[in-house]
Amino acid sequence: MSQEKLQREAQRWYQQGLDDFEAAQALLAVQKFAQACFWAQQSAEKGLKALWIVFDFEP
Repeated sequence: MSQEKLQREAQRWYQQGLDDFEAAQALLAVQKFAQACFWAQQSAEKGLKALWIVFDFEP
């Protein structure tokens, strides 16, 4: 995959992670703790995936 495509893919994963984090914050605000934890964990995974792509690491 070209470097440009890798960057776009990483950005896509990073943005989805930010969206998931926003959902986690909204759920935390209404004291939905289990659901907030789930979306926070999803956010972290997607952020790490974006880093793997940027640095071209093997999973």
